[in-house]
Amino acid sequence: MINVNIRYKGKELSTIIPKRRQELAEDIKKSGINLPAEKLKLRNNANDQYLVGLYTNNPLDDLIIDRLCKNDNLFELNNLCEILDNVADHDVIFKTILYSDARCINGIKKLFADHFMEFSDKLVLNTNLEEKPVSFDVKKCVIEKAIAVTHKNFEHISRFPFMNVAFIERNKDFMYYDNKENMYHCILLYDIDFGDGIVIESEGSSYTRYAQYVPQAKNIYEQFLDSHLNEIRLCCPIAIYRHIKDYSKDNCILVFHDSERYFLCEKKSGKMKQYELHFFVNADGGLSDGDADVYVSIHFIN
Repeated sequence: MINVNIRYKGKELSTIIPKRRQELAEDIKKSGINLPAEKLKLRNNANDQYLVGLYTNNPLDDLIIDRLCKNDNLFELNNLCEILDNVADHDVIFKTILYSDARCINGIKKLFADHFMEFSDKLVLNTNLEEKPVSFDVKKCVIEKAIAVTHKNFEHISRFPFMNVAFIERNKDFMYYDNKENMYHCILLYDIDFGDGIVIESEGSSYTRYAQYVPQAKNIYEQFLDSHLNEIRLCCPIAIYRHIKDYSKDNCILVFHDSERYFLCEKKSGKMKQYELHFFVNADGGLSDGDADVYVSIHFIN
């Protein structure tokens, strides 16, 4: 986060970015400065009674501030930080900027144009083009589970696909070929920061025996979730019960992708249906399939 202080003709703006555009516009309006964020430059101009202060304790944001030029404005800086601050692996972003000659916001955006669609004027896809392809023999792939990994881990698996990987071993039961339906059942591995992914069908192995690189897989997966999942409201307080009977996993209607520690259970009472979220813990606070259930009432919005 960056603390922003701008003084202009006796008016002062103090705010923290990144934030939503509307919130930033409201902060500027409250300050009394009669300029939009696009007009608020990030370099001092004593002749115009214009002073700017940018402060942060974040090394990545500090590096970005150091690379700003006189034409950069508050609107562009807020958009840049809104995206880069959400990246899990700041070290990759930091080193890329540090070892580059980028000296403005547009220069920084060009460094990551192949990773963030917001930074490119045209759609950029990371893919593999075949020379003079005769045909494209595609198969249906059902994604049984999606797994987000850091950019560093994704790059490592992309470079060494035949390497045995622990999470593939743990999830190999999700991956198989269905001869009857003529389709693959797979997991989707995607880069949590930059969005590309790999569809994997290990066929019982601990490595990517069958796989395909998928550009922008994170966006595809998130769009699917947006259109297929109900919004859930958890009603408090949460009650804890021990040794609850008649709540078997056979009643499970949804298994969370991380593990079977959480699941929704359907309970019918006459014509009404009640949904409960179960969380299995043991007496020591660890996770197990037995000692205690924590559940809350579920209300579906959609």
